[in-house]
Amino acid sequence: KDLLLSEDDDRVYKRKLWMKSLCHDPTCLKQLRVNNRLLNGLCDVLQKDGGLVATKNVTIKEIVALFLHILGHDQKNSTIATTFVRSGETVSRQFHIVLQAVLKIGKLYLNHQRNELFHERDAERWKWFPNAVGALDGTFVGLTVSAVERSRYRNRKGMKR
Repeated sequence: KDLLLSEDDDRVYKRKLWMKSLCHDPTCLKQLRVNNRLLNGLCDVLQKDGGLVATKNVTIKEIVALFLHILGHDQKNSTIATTFVRSGETVSRQFHIVLQAVLKIGKLYLNHQRNELFHERDAERWKWFPNAVGALDGTFVGLTVSAVERSRYRNRKGMKR
């Protein structure tokens, strides 16, 4: 029984040590891609406007740090679980909670105005393609065409496969 208690204490110690290392700007920038001031500000905004709430065992700063670390390094759940000394289930659940909070504040902080001036300016350029589907700006759009309709579509190298 004492062995299990010491393992739990060890996990808590490692977790606190990791979070303390993130308080230093160089480490914070390298691991989370933001400085410590921005991390604290983001935590405040997500808590106040996004409805993010700390749990009994996980602080808001740790939840947001976990989220930013996943986004900043494109790492798997198991890697993050090891880094933050948490279970994979906790990592997944907390990531989705922060994601919901970010989506919620996105509605408050992002401006979704349509830029009519841009459309008017480019209308002359694209008037010859009124019903065109796809990207006309040179962006590649991957597609799969059914065998029945394949003969209708071709690219500069011949038929689409």
